[in-house]
Amino acid sequence: MFPVLKGERVTLRAFTKEDIPNLVRYLDNFKVSSMLNPVPHPYSLADAEDWVAFTASSDMDDTINWAIDDGTGLIGAIGLSGLRGDNSFGYWLGQPFWGRGYASAAGRAVLKFCFAHYPELHELNSYAFRENQASQNVLGKLGFLRTGEATRTSKARPDEQIPSVTFALTRKRYLAEKLDI
Repeated sequence: MFPVLKGERVTLRAFTKEDIPNLVRYLDNFKVSSMLNPVPHPYSLADAEDWVAFTASSDMDDTINWAIDDGTGLIGAIGLSGLRGDNSFGYWLGQPFWGRGYASAAGRAVLKFCFAHYPELHELNSYAFRENQASQNVLGKLGFLRTGEATRTSKARPDEQIPSVTFALTRKRYLAEKLDI
């Protein structure tokens, strides 16, 4: 059964076919897709349909992706991948929802779930393109610490090697932060 999570002002739920129009609307915006590794630009109806099918068939012991819903429908996504190995925590929001605390609220709910349901996970990794200061700020608010730099690619910018900042959040740090609140 898919885990529905409640956060401050958001519900994290499974993707549905009803999300397809908003996926296309928000991810076909180059300002959004250019900050993401796996998202092409332009973003098509077929891309959205493939994403919804992928999320429905994912092995939730390794990869789980939630639709971020503010009560009006899908406004973004957040997920965990590679939980059995080289893991990654990632998210995006449609541009109309930037700077309103939704990413942090969704992130807190996912981290609580992650560290409670994956006891073998000792560290969670993430990254943000160096130019994406807003995403770096969200990761910092969630307790992630900067661990270095790397170069990554983006399907929306296929001819670029993009400088990125890497982050990690250990279980120990997460639990210590939660106990101090």
